Amino acid sequence: MIFRLLLAFCVYTAVCTSFFTQVLHAQETVTIEGIIKDAQSGQPVPGASVRFLALNRGTYSSPKGVFRLALPRGRHTARIHSLSYESLEVTISTDLLHPVITLKPSSVLLGNVEVIGEIPAREIVKRAIAKKEENYQRLKTTAGLIYTKVSSDIDGKLMGAGRAQLERNRNSIIETFSRVYERYPTPEMPERFKHTVLLQRRQTANILAQNNFAVASEFFNFLQDRVKIVSTELPTPLASDALDFYDYTLKERKNYNGNVVYALEFKPQSRLFPGFEGTINIVDKTYSVVEVDLKPTANTSIQFLKNLRYLQKYEPFKDSINLALEDIWLPTYLQTSIEFSAEIIKWIATFDGKFKVTSIVSEVEINKSLPDSILAPTRVVDSVQALRMQDTIRTARNRTGFITVTQAADSSQPEFWQNNALSELSTEEIATYKRADSVVKALPADDDNASQNAPAMLALVRIPLSSTATLGFNPVIDRTRVSGTLWGAEGLLFWNDFRFDARGALGSQNTTIGLASLSYDALRVGKVTATIFG
Repeated sequence: MIFRLLLAFCVYTAVCTSFFTQVLHAQETVTIEGIIKDAQSGQPVPGASVRFLALNRGTYSSPKGVFRLALPRGRHTARIHSLSYESLEVTISTDLLHPVITLKPSSVLLGNVEVIGEIPAREIVKRAIAKKEENYQRLKTTAGLIYTKVSSDIDGKLMGAGRAQLERNRNSIIETFSRVYERYPTPEMPERFKHTVLLQRRQTANILAQNNFAVASEFFNFLQDRVKIVSTELPTPLASDALDFYDYTLKERKNYNGNVVYALEFKPQSRLFPGFEGTINIVDKTYSVVEVDLKPTANTSIQFLKNLRYLQKYEPFKDSINLALEDIWLPTYLQTSIEFSAEIIKWIATFDGKFKVTSIVSEVEINKSLPDSILAPTRVVDSVQALRMQDTIRTARNRTGFITVTQAADSSQPEFWQNNALSELSTEEIATYKRADSVVKALPADDDNASQNAPAMLALVRIPLSSTATLGFNPVIDRTRVSGTLWGAEGLLFWNDFRFDARGALGSQNTTIGLASLSYDALRVGKVTATIFG
């Protein structure tokens, strides 16, 4: 009896201690929203890195120069740097919620930067490729906190569908915070493995919560050898065989954190060869990549997509096991803009749209030992599709590992996003949240066929059309308050990485219902895939 009372008291004490520790931590955390400006022009500096090394936290400034980060109450030293500016270490106090920080423009002739002799562009790239391979060989594990935001604007027409139905899903935003653990291949374990734990998510009212996790951890590294966009595979500018595909030109030298950076332009050697074009910035001496800004060439045909652009930034991090080793550079920022246009069936279904994706890595640990509980979750189902269809299932296996959605991910915590979102909402995005909420309220689910936002079910009947295309059919039997009993059919077309789902039904109260959804694997690196749902 005494033992049970003692045990109960210990458990109670532990719970209370944990609770009050969390409350105290929350009270001590303050959200700083500062702005970074050019010291000469006073204009905002977009894409500047803001990293608190002692806290292992960081973020980037927005196009308006604004950065947001939650910090423990007190004074903290931040390192701020951006290409072509002098790096700055500044102490930020949480007593000042909106600091204004100025960066001085700099050339390679200023400060401690020493200009060295000429070096051919191809030699710079050759050394950068070798450095990239050296980095990969040193990587055993990585762990990071990733913030992702995807905004979309989709317009289209579908025979039989009312304009209100299409307008309901025209604009959407999804945001996620995920903790991502990754194990890299070794001779003992040759398979790359990833476990994504989705901690928090929010979305506009026209998106179901269970559909908001597809891009949570898909943070791509354009230094890998190949990138697959829809069904087109392209070599990256630092692929092991990149010198066989691309021409490089040294355009200028820049200053980055006191070091010379080579700014190279690149394009495919042949206009007929599909590939990327853009710029890549490489640090002298270490030959690590600081930034890649690229897009597919005009002659690169990618189904449905146009005006596709990627901007990726990299940061150096210490090895958790051996701090004396040279830093390893990893991708910490990705901004993607995509436009697409698809005419599924002429005069029946056409769609046009824009997507904008932003991912920021706030915390990174390299080569830290990962516990078995991270590498082998206990509740696993066969596919991510099952997780979309069953909200009670919390862990799913994808192509590279597991995705786990925490119980608190869908809790209503507006204060969490106010305090932790790493990218402030633009005026347009704030309007999108309000507009989507008002449109959904004006069109209740029962009046607009609640099934329209549900994920497409697998086809009961499948007819192979070719090695890459399959046609599927499902019956539709449903009932809503407005339409009464519905009878109809659903057709699904699976083609390469693209899936089109169209449904039509007749209601017993002389109503007709039509809807369609479009999804495709927008980008794949190795076995990692990002899927965009329309």
